Amino acid sequence: MTYTRYATTVQLTAVRASSRWDVVNPDDGVSMEERSADWLIRADQLNLTPQRGDTITDADGTIFRVMPPGDLDRVFMWHNRNQTIYRIYTKARV
Repeated sequence: MTYTRYATTVQLTAVRASSRWDVVNPDDGVSMEERSADWLIRADQLNLTPQRGDTITDADGTIFRVMPPGDLDRVFMWHNRNQTIYRIYTKARV
């Protein structure tokens, strides 16, 4: 897969995962489920801190935009205690 930020691209190996979030619509108070496509990536392979707007392109050519899920502000969390693996939240670009 390819991780891209502007003109910088990094070829790396990642594991695809997913998360489900309960989100409340502020207009009508209705709760709905939202899913994100998550990517587990070793920090030493990426050498960048994930930022909103970065993209991940998988082997099939599908492009995913790095963005926070639900009402979170962050686009990633550490997947392990040693902080060596990012769990990066994305949405498929359509």
